[in-house]
Amino acid sequence: TAVVNQILARERIARLMYQADADGSQESLRDVLAAVSEFVWNSATSRDSYESEIQRIVQTVWTDGLVAAASDSRSAPGVRTRLWAHLQDLADWLVDNPGDGYEEEAHRGHTLTELERYLLRDYVAPSGSGRAPVPPGSPIGMDSPGMLAIGSGDGPLLRTTMRQAWLSSWYDDHRWCSLDN
Repeated sequence: TAVVNQILARERIARLMYQADADGSQESLRDVLAAVSEFVWNSATSRDSYESEIQRIVQTVWTDGLVAAASDSRSAPGVRTRLWAHLQDLADWLVDNPGDGYEEEAHRGHTLTELERYLLRDYVAPSGSGRAPVPPGSPIGMDSPGMLAIGSGDGPLLRTTMRQAWLSSWYDDHRWCSLDN
């Protein structure tokens, strides 16, 4: 599990993706995923029942790690899509390679079912939009909601008229402060 976690560390797989995008001669995330999956899934199955069970455990840990990494909302979108595509490729491989013998067929069938459940699940929107709430009131330089109801284009003129009316009423009420009296 520790090795899989290190291979699929969010920052590491993002760096692999970005480096290969910037320089095509670099090993890509796809290359690394394919190499590890090739080793994990295409190794000859041991005839020893104990060793073959360990192989199946390693396959499960690797596949669960891929699903967890693909589900990580903090990962870069490009990483998640590449992981999703790799999981789809793995599901296709499992369809074409159901295994030999009861244990291997059961394991691969179960893994395929789990992958299909993940890949074909209903979309659930993230719970938070990640945006700060809009403060109350109209934005600076915009008409207030009440003024927008008057009609398009009338807002600034109406606002100026209302401000002049308020200033006039205030001026009449406070003449005693003026030097004109």
